[in-house]
Amino acid sequence: MRWVIFGKTWFFLIAVSLLLFSPYLQLRAAGPLQISPTIIDEKVKTKEILKQQVKIKNTTGNKLSVFVFVSDLSEENGIKQVTPSSILDNKKSVASWTSIQRGFDLVAGEEKEISLEINVSPFAEPGKYYGLVSFAVGSNATDAGSQINNGASEIIINLEVQDNIVEKMQALEFKPARNLFVKYPVELSLSLKNTGNTELIPVGNVYIYDRSGREVDNVKVKDIKIAGGEKKEVKLFWNGKGGLGKFKGRLELEYGQKDRRDVQDMVYFWVFPTKVLIIFGGGLFFVTFLLTYLLFRKSYRGRAYSGGEEEVEVIEEKGILDLRK
Repeated sequence: MRWVIFGKTWFFLIAVSLLLFSPYLQLRAAGPLQISPTIIDEKVKTKEILKQQVKIKNTTGNKLSVFVFVSDLSEENGIKQVTPSSILDNKKSVASWTSIQRGFDLVAGEEKEISLEINVSPFAEPGKYYGLVSFAVGSNATDAGSQINNGASEIIINLEVQDNIVEKMQALEFKPARNLFVKYPVELSLSLKNTGNTELIPVGNVYIYDRSGREVDNVKVKDIKIAGGEKKEVKLFWNGKGGLGKFKGRLELEYGQKDRRDVQDMVYFWVFPTKVLIIFGGGLFFVTFLLTYLLFRKSYRGRAYSGGEEEVEVIEEKGILDLRK
């Protein structure tokens, strides 16, 4: 019987408390302003711009001066705090990304629509961020600011900044150090630029082909790291394995973690080792000398033959002309 009476007493007290405090709770929840929407929940990327129209209605019979405050909301404990604009971290602060009209008047029963814009920083780090837009009523900004944690109408902003990784690279230049090499190794110069925003590690080969189009060797491209926006010069060397003549080098690189992409280019160069040049030059000199000697000898013999003709005697009787005399 005692437990029944005790239970009824507690039920009566709880019921009375609800009746006494419910008007206060309803008044606090409703407030003098009606706001729509009350929550903005979006997934965004860096440099993205969100635009939202906010409706504010004066639910009282009096003219109200409305002041608007934007602050960052702590994820850990939900503390509402107006952070001075001078110390906002542009990489993480929703307040620094948010633009909205900061003050206006509403006559009795008036409804107004204003623009709210969230311009996500290009330097924003991936993650979840929270902000708070408070609409407070007062005679001045100081008076209204005291209502941020005590009766101001609010819009909660929940943003999830997603990874915006750009993987892009280009070969600015791929060329031999010179067109003709007289000794090995052959030096090739490669200039790469990372035009994305994340580090790239290109890997691949330079395939070497002879004049007949046959692949004779390759040079590996590895151990290269290029940060976002960075330009890097790379030197590649081919030992040649004794080849000579005209060669073609075809560059084939791959890069990227999310999506594999490639870079391709092509160069041509000649290789004539010094020994080969000496032998070739000596042979050319010998052939030139031999041809010159043969031509000179043939010309000399022709002149000697034309100068050895026998003398002709002309005799004329009765008025003979003797040429020997």
